[in-house]
Amino acid sequence: MGVRLNILWGTLTLMASSAVLMNAAVAQDRPLQRNTTTTSTEQITIPQRFEDALYNRGGTFYGNQRVPRSVTWFLGPFPENDISSDADDVHDLYVEVMTQQVFSDPIVRTADLTNPFDTSLLLLPTQAPPQTPSTSGYYTPPLPQAPTAQPQRAPGPVRALY
Repeated sequence: MGVRLNILWGTLTLMASSAVLMNAAVAQDRPLQRNTTTTSTEQITIPQRFEDALYNRGGTFYGNQRVPRSVTWFLGPFPENDISSDADDVHDLYVEVMTQQVFSDPIVRTADLTNPFDTSLLLLPTQAPPQTPSTSGYYTPPLPQAPTAQPQRAPGPVRALY
């Protein structure tokens, strides 16, 4: 019993001393540039701009549940108007992003790949219907030909059974 308590006390002492002697991690900041001729502006990504436009006026759901917002809902600003103006901002940003994406490069036109469905019946040349001699003025379809008899062969053995 005494040996087990010594092992337990030794383990606890080792864990406590390692926790006390452990150094704390210190994060280092980027050094600020003191040069005033260059201004560094952060690039905001497109998804971040969309998120900013979406939550610009209306805020998030949880932000709208706080006391000032829940008390003034009948006086304004109304949540529906905030949502509508946020949607309008997102649409305007979408149009701007698509315009920049479309007009940033020259227009490239390529030929379509050939396929059996690259034409329509409307574009096919017209063919005259076949003329059949008719005395009555009505169309009489041609009679079907009787099939010719094929010689019968003797059935062979069933292949799966041998």
